[in-house]
Formats: sequence, structure tokens, C-alpha cells
Amino acid sequence: PPPPPPPPPPPPPPPPSFSTAVALNDNGSATTADIGEASFNEKFAACPVVKYVRNGVDYAFYTRTSDIPSDFNAYSIFTYTWANSDNVLGTDFEIYSSFDDLKSGSNKWSFCNYNDPDVGFPRDCGPNGAIGNTWFSFPGGTYTARGLTSGSSFELWDGSDCPSTAKPIIYTYTFEINKNVAVDHMEITKILIDGEFPEADSVTVLLQQNAIRDGSDKTVMLDNIATSYMQWKNYQLETGTQVLKIKTLKLIKEFEISYWRPRYAPGWRILLDGQEVLKETENRGSDVWPSPATFTYDIP
Repeated sequence: PPPPPPPPPPPPPPPPSFSTAVALNDNGSATTADIGEASFNEKFAACPVVKYVRNGVDYAFYTRTSDIPSDFNAYSIFTYTWANSDNVLGTDFEIYSSFDDLKSGSNKWSFCNYNDPDVGFPRDCGPNGAIGNTWFSFPGGTYTARGLTSGSSFELWDGSDCPSTAKPIIYTYTFEINKNVAVDHMEITKILIDGEFPEADSVTVLLQQNAIRDGSDKTVMLDNIATSYMQWKNYQLETGTQVLKIKTLKLIKEFEISYWRPRYAPGWRILLDGQEVLKETENRGSDVWPSPATFTYDIP
């Protein structure tokens, strides 16, 4: 009998998962897509890999290799001015001509320059030296993108398996007792960071509470219900005792904490990544009113 036919070849791998974030029309004179600065930066923070398409061809793939600073504005750096602040070839990122090269780490681009206002990615960066006039620029500014016949665009990663291991830098604020409360317990009703409630999973209670009113967990401190709070007894609150830890993706300018009464507020020592940034030498006294009592903590 004839030999059995060979098995069919395996299906090709699925294409990389990118979606358009910003696009220009054929000659670059009009913007046809723009998800905006906030959405661009949010998607970049989730996966800092960017594909640059020029005249219908995948021209370059950027992948971040260092962690992402909280003030890194990827939208501005790619679309307005390709800058070297926290963005240096070989230190903070790599560029490749194809996605296969990116995955294998082969044929990295070797040249980049920066800091020409209104000249976006990749300015004159190239695989082996400077290549001019391939950069992005929004219409209406100092420059118009040159040499376009079929448009240009930036695409951001949309898949679940990000090709970059770089992550946003996480800042950790620790709240430590420096001066115990004036009475027999501390009660916190609300915490805001720069005017907003932190996400529940960013807040860790380091010291076991004595009681929780009108709730069952730390979320009683993350709502606008003044009568719900978390309570600790003063014998738990010796100097140096760490009570809370809050993780953020940006440096915080102000914490706002509400207590059921002023006398339930301690004197805090606040640490940023283990370094002191605020130290109170006194608690908030023994007054009963107002209730609740709100105090702000400005972080230099």
C-alpha cells in the first residue's frame, strides 16, 4: 500500500496583537486616529512596545528595557519630540526593524539622536547610522511628516503576553506612628491621595485592627461614608509601629486622612521607599470636634 500522506503543516502563529493608537492620512496632512494622551500612556504603561508603520510598511518596533518613570509621557515623546530624558538607546529601550528581530533580540538598531522639537519618533535613529526624514509629526505644528504617500501610524500592544518585561516604577509609602494618639484609640474613616481614593489592592494594612465599624475590611477607609472606620487601640501604637502601606505609580504630593475625631489622629512618620519624607512630632490633640476631622499631609 502507498505510504500515508504526511501530516499537514502546523498553522502559522497568530499575528502580533497591536492596535492603532495614532494615525495620519496618506500625505500626513490630517490626523485620522488619536486615542489621546491618557489612553496612549496607559496602554504604554501596561506594555511598553510600540510599532511604527510608515507608508504601509512596518518600519520600526520600540521595546522598553528599563522600568517606566511615573512622569514618562510616552505620547509626547513619540508624537511630539523624541527626547532622551529617561529614554536612551541601549539603556532604556531597543529598536528593531521587525517583530521577529524584537522577539529574538537580533539586529538591534545602533544609532539614535533626540531633542528636536516637533520631530517625533524615531527622529534620525537607524539600524546602522542616521536615517533622516522618517520621523512622525502631527500636522499643524512646526513640521509636517515628510515623504508620506500612504500615511503613518503608531500601534500599541493589545495582547496578553507582552514582549517587554519593563514595568511602571512602583512607589511605596509607609505610615508609621511617631506620636501616639491622645486617647485610647485611633480611628481612620477616609484616605485620599492627591484628591482621589486609592485602589483597594494598593493599600495594605500592616497592623491588625482592633475593630471595624460598618464594614468588614480596609474598604471602610476608601469611601465617603464618614461613620465607617477602622480602629486601633493606643497600646498597639507605639512609636515606630507601621500601620499602613500604600503603593502608587506616581509620586504623591498630598495625602488626606479623615479621622472620626481630631483626638483619634496620631503623629505620623511617612516613608517613601524606606526614606523619611514627613515627620510629625505631635498628634492632633484631644479635641472632640469636628467629626469627622480631616488633615492633609503634604509630601515635598
